[in-house]
Parts: sequence; C-alpha cells; structure tokens
Amino acid sequence: MSSTSNQTNSVDNPVGAVMVVGGGIAGMQASLDLADQGYKVYLIEKETAIGGKMAQLDKTFPTNDCAMCTISPKLVEVGRHPNIEILTGSEVVDVTGPAGDFSPGSRPNPVISAWKTAWLVTIAWMYVR
Repeated sequence: MSSTSNQTNSVDNPVGAVMVVGGGIAGMQASLDLADQGYKVYLIEKETAIGGKMAQLDKTFPTNDCAMCTISPKLVEVGRHPNIEILTGSEVVDVTGPAGDFSPGSRPNPVISAWKTAWLVTIAWMYVR
C-alpha cells in the first residue's frame, strides 16, 4: 500500500527534471522509468514521431514477434504520462553548464518547421477562399 501512495505522490510532485535524447524504444523506456520515479522528463526526438527504428519493423528477432505489438503499449504509456513532455522535430545543438545543472540548447528541425508553415498557409488559404 505504501508503494502505491509513493508512486502517486511522485507523479503529482516531480522532484527534478531530466532530458532524454532519442525517442526510440530505449529512450521511451528510460523516460518511463525516470517519470515513474518522480522526475519531469523532456523526451527530445529529431523525427516527427517517437518510436525509432522499431516502429518501422514488421517482426523482431529472434522471437519473430510483431514489432508494433511490442512498442504500441509503450507509445501510449509515454504519451499519457503526466511527467513526460515529448518534443518531436527538435534536436540538441549544445549543452552548457556543469553536470547536474546544465542547460540544453535545442532548435526545431527546419524542414519540419517549413512543412508546418506551408501547411498552415494552405489551411489559411482554404478558409479565405
């Protein structure tokens, strides 16, 4: 019973913040583990979606299991966790400061930003007509 109350308390009151770079299966699992311990997690992925290479596979070796059957529950859990903020389309360009007190510098992917701008212009144009 005490472990349940501790887990609820850690989700409601984050104790610090961490940055996980890469939204593949390992990055998602690390984010979940840290978020469950009470840390606020910033999951940074340079692509437009998390999942990495595993999300692109049909089967996995050596068990020949369905890759999406394995990764889908993690995708949902990461997306719903209150302590995880997903930053897709971003990449880390520099990190300043000492270990434990650093400040990352990130930038949005220019191709993704250009695509979003073109999409918004198209939507706006459709409503103006």
